[in-house]
Amino acid sequence: MNFKRGLFRMWVVLSGLWALLVGAFSYDSVVSPYFSPRAFYFLKNVTPAAAKAELDKRRSVSSSSWSNYEIRTPEGFVYTMQGVSSKDAYDRLTVGLGTSIYELKPVTVELYTEKYRQLEEGERNGHTQQVEIIGLPEVTLFAAKDASAEELKRQAAEAYRVGIGVKKLVTGMKRKGAIMQAALWGILPPLALFLFGWILLWIGRGFKSSN
Repeated sequence: MNFKRGLFRMWVVLSGLWALLVGAFSYDSVVSPYFSPRAFYFLKNVTPAAAKAELDKRRSVSSSSWSNYEIRTPEGFVYTMQGVSSKDAYDRLTVGLGTSIYELKPVTVELYTEKYRQLEEGERNGHTQQVEIIGLPEVTLFAAKDASAEELKRQAAEAYRVGIGVKKLVTGMKRKGAIMQAALWGILPPLALFLFGWILLWIGRGFKSSN
């Protein structure tokens, strides 16, 4: 009876079964990694208003009283503007919004966050509308109600382009991580079992030779 050969064959069978089990559990994570839903919205370019605020700050005798303020508009969109107070910053932003066009790139907001809730509140209050992104159901576009049809079309196309890129990047990273994790789980336990068996056989040989 070849005890060593039998143990080796048993290890091969167990390792194969373990690899199949790890593969079954890792299949979904490798083939279709989860891409969490998110929302996009397009801010307006308020660079001229921000530049004027910076100039006024430099001219001010009390520039230390100026601060950056995060301002949320009724749409739920968040802007940053300088001012001597929150009201001053809001007034400067309001003037800038009235003379600006939309940015070319969208802002990304994760689902289940406070910022996402603010976007939904803006829609409920009638300040925004949701635009369906055909071919990318994980992404929702929140657009201002006063945006033109042409602007909505541009935003939807850009949201799709950016969303597809983000999805490929995120799922690619998750797939790579899942493959590495599956490889470790598939290799290390069988390797540990092999080393444990080899050590037991080595110890057994020591007792045998002493007799």
